[in-house]
Amino acid sequence: MKETIGMKWDIQSLYSTEEFTVKIETVEKKLDLLLQEGIHKPLDKHLLEEIQFVLMEFEEADDFSYCLYSEDLENQSAAVLLEAVERLKPKTGLLKDALTSKIGEVADDEWSAFRQEQHTKQWLFLDEIRAQSKHLLPEKEEVIKRLSLDGFNGWNHHHALLMSKLRIHTDSFEKPLSIGQAQVQAMFSDVRSVRQQTGRAIMEECEKQADVFASVWNHLAGFRLERYNIRGEKNLLSEMLVQNRMENASLHAMMRVLDMNRDHIKRFFKRKAQMSGLEQLAWYDLHAPSVQAKSQFSFEQAAEFIHKQFSSFSKSLGDFAEHAFSEGWIEAENRSGKRGGGFCASLPVSKQSRIFLTYGETYQDTVILAHELGHAYHNFMLHREPFFAQIKGTSSAETASTFMENLVLDAAIREADDLEEKLALLEFKIMNAVKYIAAVPAVFKMEQAFYEKRKLGWVSADELSEMTLAFNQEVYGEIVSEKNPYQWMTIPHSFNTEIPFYNIPYTIGYLFSNGIYEEYKQKGSQFIPVYDELLGCSGSMTMETMASEYLSADLSKEPFWENAIQPVVRAIDEYMELTEGSFI
Repeated sequence: MKETIGMKWDIQSLYSTEEFTVKIETVEKKLDLLLQEGIHKPLDKHLLEEIQFVLMEFEEADDFSYCLYSEDLENQSAAVLLEAVERLKPKTGLLKDALTSKIGEVADDEWSAFRQEQHTKQWLFLDEIRAQSKHLLPEKEEVIKRLSLDGFNGWNHHHALLMSKLRIHTDSFEKPLSIGQAQVQAMFSDVRSVRQQTGRAIMEECEKQADVFASVWNHLAGFRLERYNIRGEKNLLSEMLVQNRMENASLHAMMRVLDMNRDHIKRFFKRKAQMSGLEQLAWYDLHAPSVQAKSQFSFEQAAEFIHKQFSSFSKSLGDFAEHAFSEGWIEAENRSGKRGGGFCASLPVSKQSRIFLTYGETYQDTVILAHELGHAYHNFMLHREPFFAQIKGTSSAETASTFMENLVLDAAIREADDLEEKLALLEFKIMNAVKYIAAVPAVFKMEQAFYEKRKLGWVSADELSEMTLAFNQEVYGEIVSEKNPYQWMTIPHSFNTEIPFYNIPYTIGYLFSNGIYEEYKQKGSQFIPVYDELLGCSGSMTMETMASEYLSADLSKEPFWENAIQPVVRAIDEYMELTEGSFI
């Protein structure tokens, strides 16, 4: 690793503004030509290659424009390019619909023979859209899509608009806070009185707006349910399961294991309350660290630490990390004008990735960086495959990111020579896990209950809040005295129209990756080639097939999920042992 590593990415080396403008125009022309003429050609290797290449070019344009806009929200040129790419999305949707109809018209014996051809064997994506075509009525689907713009999708956009307009007023801040700013203060402020005041102000404002948000969610859910009725879909979860390439039995096995392990979460929060000098926690205390890490970790130190841990896993992974840092794939500078959060963008035509975050010189930021580099390594493995074999569900998309996060975080915990540092890192690991194995499953259960109730009629804001409290009670019990009944309003994934039950795939992916990590710890270096092969096949296999072929595991049975939750249980055990008798 070189000594000086830049914190700004090299994005312009991919395309200049002029080159990217031409690329957008070229992609649009290709889409138009395929929609007008190409889709009427015979379904063969050449047509599929044309379609997959233009979809791959669109994917690259979509992610590149998002990168440009994210690095400077005031860049009007980037905003114009982002909008130009957005205008192409309906055409890609029409192309996918036309391909779905075309594949659905092929006779079963012809399709079986076609899928045995060498160039299509890996394309599980084709089987998925063929299965989808059997449930679609083309003339009705076209009407549904037209109505969705101002109906289904319109409610999603309306929720985003309402969220953007929410303003939280507290005495702790001179100016009103956006809901995002207020949530950060309510969850992470070092001062409990600030968390309490902001948290209660959020609930007060949400109470005023609850009926409006309930109306939005009722309309959105009503549209989705009616669409399912038209298609004849009986299982609420079938669309989500198909998108994540997972069977119902596997999902239920996972949920059973999470329910059986609920007490570990409760004993952790009980100890956290004691460490914080509280008899009980409130919802705005859950995420605030009970122990503050004092060490600062420069970006260069983070890069070196990640490179060391990645190299300890495999030379391939270490070389990849060095390449990403040295070639300017990472935007980490802490400056104004950037969007919040972090992401990893896949650029399949260029066979590169770009990683975005704001680095704050903590071990936690190092772990986030490792997580995003995991996504990039996953992309690196998939970019070797045809584009149709790169398409993966949300659950399998978390396979490498969570693995790398575990690799780096566990090393940081082992090497911490200061008790407070070790406790802070352990708590970070546990709280990250709690999000996936407790908070998200509670939201998932609440969403299912809401949809079942919505089948029977309108669901009021009060009923939504009651359901939220009931499922949070399951998770936290009496240790959390003050719960947020309006949590349902502020989870954007619940209002997403493209991906139903968008939250729970992250739990699936987190635990699936934990299971892979446990396999690595048992088998060591002999597992490395297996791991790389698994990543490369993640776009052409179901979750169950990956587990069976590479882990000799059955996801429909509880043992895999029980094993996958053990890293969290061990972290809680260590936290409990290190804090015994240390209560403030």
